[in-house]
This record gives sequence, C-alpha cells and structure tokens, in this order.
Amino acid sequence: MLGRIFDRIAALPVAAKVALGVAVLIALGLAVVLSPVLVVVAALVLVVAVIACVIQLLRHASPNRWGIVAGASLVLVLLFSGISNALYGGGGQEQTSSPEPREEARSAPDREPTTVAEPRSAPQKEPTTVTEPSTVAEPTTPTENA
Repeated sequence: MLGRIFDRIAALPVAAKVALGVAVLIALGLAVVLSPVLVVVAALVLVVAVIACVIQLLRHASPNRWGIVAGASLVLVLLFSGISNALYGGGGQEQTSSPEPREEARSAPDREPTTVAEPRSAPQKEPTTVTEPSTVAEPTTPTENA
C-alpha cells in the first residue's frame, strides 16, 4: 500500500514534490504548536474507538479496524502529551527560583548574626560570629580606675 503512494510521489514533478514537502513541514509545525489541543482530540478518539471495540465484541464481530484506530490514537495521545509537556512544561514541577525576592531576603537587616564554621583544614576552633556591618560594635579596652 505504501509502495503505491511512494511511486505516485516519485512520479510527481519537482515543484510538486517541494510543495508537498513544505506542506508536510507546516503540518508538523502546527501539530507541535497545537499539541495540547491534539492531546484532547486524540483522547476523545481513543474513547470512541474503545467504546466501538466493546460494541463490536458484544455483537460477536471483529473489532480489527476499531482496534487499529484505538492503538493509533493511544500512540498519538502519548506523543502529543510528551511534546506538550516538553514545550509548555508539566504541572507537577515547581519553579526553584522566583523572580521576586522572598520575604526573608527583604528583611535582611533585621536578621540575627550568622555563625560560620571554619574550614576543615584549619585546626578546630570555636565558630566565629559574623554580624551585619551596621551592627558591629567597637572594641572596647578595659579602663583603669585611677
């Protein structure tokens, strides 16, 4: 069957082959862009085909054609849902970084001093305390009572 189609395409003039190639590329581009809509359409066709297969089985008839339609629509549902998730993202993943600063970052001057541990290569010392520049206290020296 496909052999006859390829023979007919081979018999076309070059301009018609180019036009056919451009039409196929445009159709593929539209299918990729409209993949969320095509997922719904393919799912509806799958539901109709499964119901038709069940009816054919209840009538003791062969569900060959409807089985092929159901299989093809299942493949299209999987294909277009994969394309749609790749292009437009799935709903399950959260964004790791937000464009707006979080509430904690905006209130940075009000934070407590942070404790920083020394690197492991240095001898173990007590952790040092880092404070904000605006809250650094001047070192005081003990004064003698004279």
